[in-house]
Amino acid sequence: MSDTPAPHEPTPTPAQPVDPDAGWMAEFGDDPAEAEPSRRGSFDRARKKLFLKALARGATMAEAARAARIGKRTVYEHVERDRTFAAACRAATEVVAPVIELEAFKRGVTGVEEDVISYGKHVGTRVKRSDAILQTLLKGSNPDKYGPHAGSVRAKAGKRKWRERERQRIREELIAEQEAHGEDPQVFRDRIARRLDRVCDIVTRTLVDEMGWTRHEETERLVPPGWRLVPDEDSSIARAECADGAECAGRGATVDYTQRPRWADDELAELNPITMGQMIMQLM
Repeated sequence: MSDTPAPHEPTPTPAQPVDPDAGWMAEFGDDPAEAEPSRRGSFDRARKKLFLKALARGATMAEAARAARIGKRTVYEHVERDRTFAAACRAATEVVAPVIELEAFKRGVTGVEEDVISYGKHVGTRVKRSDAILQTLLKGSNPDKYGPHAGSVRAKAGKRKWRERERQRIREELIAEQEAHGEDPQVFRDRIARRLDRVCDIVTRTLVDEMGWTRHEETERLVPPGWRLVPDEDSSIARAECADGAECAGRGATVDYTQRPRWADDELAELNPITMGQMIMQLM
């Protein structure tokens, strides 16, 4: 084990000690050491101030209650009833938060020195850092990148950006085609709508003829194999269920495979919940 000291690293500035006469604590009278509680077990001003001082030094609610010689349930009851005391508790935790954060930074990033003992003898020191604390700091500082759902967030963001790029690319291609033909905008939209209707008909025939989907007579919706449409008791919207009556995972009341395209002046067709492009890709 090397005795070479670790490279010098800047040490975070220690937090200032808690001022016992801070404004948020001044409401609760004199120092508890100089004030006698009114009766045994009562949560008076003196004990409240003792509780707040312990809380501001980093104690938990239970530890601060023990320091004030009062029950934890009594503390929570006073927090609910006394707005001034509740605000003082929040201020106390805010006071100690920077101290805890500095200590976490020290243990996770800067590191703390610890003695190295070998065969019962002190042979040197080493700097120890906590990977777990460092990971927690990263999650808190940048949850979108290091948080528990970072991968899904990036995937959703990438998919959204891809859709925006594709929508813009298709729009530019359509505008270029319209300008090349010199058509009236309305005539051009009608022509594109007829083209997409033909694509939709091809997808529909493929689902029915090759993949075994069926068309519901009343709603004209397409239903996957093994499914049937039944009236929804809570709304007029029909929902798909298994033909044998069993509950089918992932198929809720919002499933609708055959909603026809809705047209807008600046948008293309949209199928909900499966877009036309996704349906075509699934068939390829």
